[in-house]
Amino acid sequence: MPEQSRLINGLIFRLVRKHIAGPTYSSALKIVRALDQEGMGTTITFLNENVKDQAKAKYNTNTYIHAMKQASRLGLHSSISVRPSQIGFTINNGWFEKNLSELASAAKDYGITVWLENEEGITPKEVLEACASQQSGPIGLEIPMQLNEKEMQFVLGRCSKLKLITSGYKSERKPHVRHHDEKVDKVHLYCRDIAIIAKRCSNIYIHDSDEKVLAKVASASKQYRKSIVFELPLGYSKRWKTKLAAMKLNLNAYVPYGKDWASYALYRLTDGHIREIAASVLKYKNERQSDGEENGQ
Repeated sequence: MPEQSRLINGLIFRLVRKHIAGPTYSSALKIVRALDQEGMGTTITFLNENVKDQAKAKYNTNTYIHAMKQASRLGLHSSISVRPSQIGFTINNGWFEKNLSELASAAKDYGITVWLENEEGITPKEVLEACASQQSGPIGLEIPMQLNEKEMQFVLGRCSKLKLITSGYKSERKPHVRHHDEKVDKVHLYCRDIAIIAKRCSNIYIHDSDEKVLAKVASASKQYRKSIVFELPLGYSKRWKTKLAAMKLNLNAYVPYGKDWASYALYRLTDGHIREIAASVLKYKNERQSDGEENGQ
């Protein structure tokens, strides 16, 4: 089993490594500075999971504060993206509020936005209720598409900086419907939510790993386009980067770094690669079996 786990991790990493800036902040900083010179903003996140105590939550908090300080010192157009669980949300609300307060204070000092990411098992309402004292200013919130009207109104009443994401998005398409039509569904949902949010927010982020979807949203939401920042994961194709830039969109890159990349890869990036990953694992398994038969094992 350990060998199989290493194999699967290795295969997945080969598929997603272009989306990871490296193991350290220094490696991420090189990429962030290069993107900044190209005129692109960035959102930096630290891939450090399994927070079980205050010491780890505090370490993560300090890591993000250091990243903000460095970005500010270098004059980079960057924001920070934090998973609530990284700073203590799933352990103790008091720890979470204290660490978030420190992040918010630093973000205000350095003129940087802190995004609170959407996490599986944690609702936007729970996060907003836990950080009631930090509703305004430098704190932004990721929200998944398909929030119902009541949930959306609650979020809009508490937060003025929102980022729409498709993580956890479930299309209602039937098995016989082509995959292309699922993208159409996503575009429709994006445009619907953008129209709702634009009435209350002057600056909206949308994050998607599919460049075609973002291009369609930009074309369909011309009246709001100047208010939208289109965010792509690190490793987007140069061809699509050129196409999106030609549309004069506000582009941003999501730049993750750190050693705990597995959860990020599975949650954020496998949507378009799951079949490729499964095929790679199956191919390797069959090759191993063939080698074993040839060697009489």
